Amino acid sequence: MTIRKLFFAIAHKHQKNDSCYVLSAQDQWSVNDFATKKELTLAGLGWGRLPKNLIETALKDGTLTAINVESIPTHTDISLYMFRDRNREHGPVANHFWQELQAD
Repeated sequence: MTIRKLFFAIAHKHQKNDSCYVLSAQDQWSVNDFATKKELTLAGLGWGRLPKNLIETALKDGTLTAINVESIPTHTDISLYMFRDRNREHGPVANHFWQELQAD
């Protein structure tokens, strides 16, 4: 009996290219969040990219193993931008978040 492993992809509402980092001719399931993707992966149903901070414990205890796939990068660097209206009052959480972003 052959058991096929599926690739799990996060479904993005605004993503134009559904094949971003997906191998061609690959069976895949799309899920809406990383928690579901993690649970499916932990259940042994397949593999996929997950944020390291979400799976650090599973990597350390051997529940999950990191794999390298030739055409898929092992990490992604992105720029984060935050915009806010200068003419409007903001709450304490937004102000604190803004100050933390400016500190970096």
